[in-house]
Amino acid sequence: MRINIVITGFRATRTTAGHEVLFEYANRLIERGHDVAIITTSPSESPRWFDLKARLIQPPKSAPVRAGVRTALRYGAHRLGAGSKRSVKEALSGVCAGVAPSAAALPYRRAAALERFARAVPPADVTLASGALTALPVYLYGTGVRAYFMQHYETYFTTEENLEWQRLYELEAELSYKLPLHRIANSSWLAQHVRERHGGEVQLCVNGFDHQRFFPEGSPTEAPLTVVSYSGRKARWKGFPEAAEAMRLVRERLGEVRWRVFGDEALLPPDNPIAPYESIGVVDAPAIRRLYSEAHIALCPAWYESFAMYPIEAMACGCAVVSTEFGVEDYARHERNALIARARDPQAMADAVVRLARDTALRGRMIAQARRDIQAFSWERSADRMDELLGTLVAGDRAADSWPAAGLGCGSPGGTTIPLSRAVF
Repeated sequence: MRINIVITGFRATRTTAGHEVLFEYANRLIERGHDVAIITTSPSESPRWFDLKARLIQPPKSAPVRAGVRTALRYGAHRLGAGSKRSVKEALSGVCAGVAPSAAALPYRRAAALERFARAVPPADVTLASGALTALPVYLYGTGVRAYFMQHYETYFTTEENLEWQRLYELEAELSYKLPLHRIANSSWLAQHVRERHGGEVQLCVNGFDHQRFFPEGSPTEAPLTVVSYSGRKARWKGFPEAAEAMRLVRERLGEVRWRVFGDEALLPPDNPIAPYESIGVVDAPAIRRLYSEAHIALCPAWYESFAMYPIEAMACGCAVVSTEFGVEDYARHERNALIARARDPQAMADAVVRLARDTALRGRMIAQARRDIQAFSWERSADRMDELLGTLVAGDRAADSWPAAGLGCGSPGGTTIPLSRAVF
């Protein structure tokens, strides 16, 4: 099959978990004999942090000279009374979107991105959107079967601070789940959430896990109790303030507790008055592996995730996990291999941390059980599942020999739906 995977732009030197997952699928599908292209919706360089085998297709550059001429003509028409000031502003935004994208208003940047994508997308058997901002380009201009591999319920991202044009993004994210695209979710929580809110069929392809990168390396000292968390990159829904309040309550009950935090800058500084912590900063996988291996407990406080990677990474490294409930259901089971606390409830999180700190036998049993349970998760099985789903889509489309009409809100295009199938795990 010829497969197009459409992603948002990324930095050449900064690892992003979402893009890394998509690159992993691309490489694994290439190993299975498919021709895979990664298409970005904005200019990006080849990732230096991942050995990507797929072709990377950049959107064509805008034509600022042509846009400048258009602006000049509209301005002249306006001065002569034959054109509106609004038309001049629209043309000028087109110039800014090409020459200085950050200076253009978001609607014009989105329109320019759609235009460039339409000229960049090559013929394929299936074109796969990977996020809310790629769903509309794929629906409008994707080639072959059009599908949507959902990584999260992105409407919730509008809680992030300083998000430009928040309402526009929220609407585009919400509408992306109603487009007539074949929907595939990366977690059971996301699949069920989309079904409940928008109806229609949603298939499941749970992400894989790299056991070669995450495994026990070292062990924690007996004292003090060490807790590790992710900073949350200033996204409010990652729950870092609730984690800080939970750690304050833990220290009230246990005394000295070391709290180590990795990742980009958090919503609270290391010397905050609630629960000071040791900032590790952005680190690579080997360093994160050692952090988990040398900690007693990983505290994962997000309000919701889709398929959260850091709790399963901690499990693989022999670290006990306290996590909130949404987005870990595929691998975490309360009181079997983790303790699950209510989201946005610092007291529940603190109670779970204290329980694991005091009951070392329980902690040991959960660590051992978690390492056994996550062996079921592998990239081989996930790639096989994605291969199966896309192959079924393409076969159904060829049998129908046409793209059937479908209205918004249908969830998936009628006549080419994927038959109900078992989940990967």
